[in-house]
Amino acid sequence: MPHSNHRSFRTKPVTRGTYDWFRQEAGRVMGLSPNQITLSTDEERDVDECVARGERDFYTPSMPDIPPHRWSFLTIAFSMPINANQTDYLLPQSDFGGISGDLTYAAADNKYTGLRHVTAEKIDELRSLNTTNSSHPTRYALRMSQHGGVTRQQWTMSFWPDPDASYTVKGSYDVSPVLMSEDRQYPYGGAQFENLLLYCVLAQAELYNEKSKSKRFQQERDRQMVAAIGMNNGQNQPDILGYNGNATFGGGGRLRDIEIRDGRYFENFSPLTLDT
Repeated sequence: MPHSNHRSFRTKPVTRGTYDWFRQEAGRVMGLSPNQITLSTDEERDVDECVARGERDFYTPSMPDIPPHRWSFLTIAFSMPINANQTDYLLPQSDFGGISGDLTYAAADNKYTGLRHVTAEKIDELRSLNTTNSSHPTRYALRMSQHGGVTRQQWTMSFWPDPDASYTVKGSYDVSPVLMSEDRQYPYGGAQFENLLLYCVLAQAELYNEKSKSKRFQQERDRQMVAAIGMNNGQNQPDILGYNGNATFGGGGRLRDIEIRDGRYFENFSPLTLDT
């Protein structure tokens, strides 16, 4: 008999796209009745594991003959205050997974140059010089903090030269996804990728149902994955390439627009000329 203190499988209507909804849909495929009041310990563990495995599959997509893909929604803009004379900062544990590219300053700081991403060894080398540098930082590096195994290891961000005042730096960071839970009901990606995540979860649930030899959810997962990757790639391609100073095309230094099939234009486009 299931224990009464176990979590309910379905005691109230659930909202589509939430953790509870994914658990409910996984349970259906696993052969658990949606009207079942409680889950046994083993059933509860299996449902939760299906959802977690489906999430991991969704966040790190893998398909034969398709290069590894990084979802655009897993790169998020951030801003961070830095203080005068403080050069090293311990970054949050939650979902920080690295920084994409260089950093810039907030407009109010009136700094024309950004912060270039360099190695931690380069920061150490610059700091080892017998000079006193205090200015707005122009270099930053990331390194992992020392780890004793008691808590999760964290990233540290280091700056050079020493900040001479308080500033705000801005950039984009890569998300290391935190899985859904009772207290974290919604996944990354929003409604646009909801169906793909659902089929990632159901494909995992399909493996748990020993009575079913079907692979239809896995096949649908693969189909939706290919479509979603293509859509996400298209969302991140610019319509306008921007200015190109190569005057080779068009003659006389004149730049011309080139029309592409769907009627849009590449602005001021000229082919690159390589030295031979």
